Amino acid sequence: MKANSIFKFSFIIYRFILIVSIPLFIMAEFLVGMGGHNSDPNNTNYLFYVFAIITSILLTVYKQTDITKFRLKKILRYGNIFLLIISIAFVIYELFEIIEEYSFLTEETITLSLVISFATISFILLYGLFKDRI
Repeated sequence: MKANSIFKFSFIIYRFILIVSIPLFIMAEFLVGMGGHNSDPNNTNYLFYVFAIITSILLTVYKQTDITKFRLKKILRYGNIFLLIISIAFVIYELFEIIEEYSFLTEETITLSLVISFATISFILLYGLFKDRI
């Protein structure tokens, strides 16, 4: 019973991070632009917004889907697993970038710990989706 609550808690945290990150990143772009700098939005910013919106919507729909709709729930589970694998690959890439560029300087410990925490939550959620315990 306790293991299921860990998966559900990681589900709630992951979805919360995705939902909160969208307005924060948009606000950061506006603040950079208001400061007189070029915020220079590129395609990766918009891909992140689309990824975060789609993933949070699919996670919400998966959680609210009744168990009697087994086929739909299975499709949503596999879709979420695919999106989580993409997310984990990107987080691991960013982790290697941080390690390679800054090599554990004291200024980057907060960033590094946040990335490692997000990766841990992603792995727990991925395992929970594989075992269908969410």
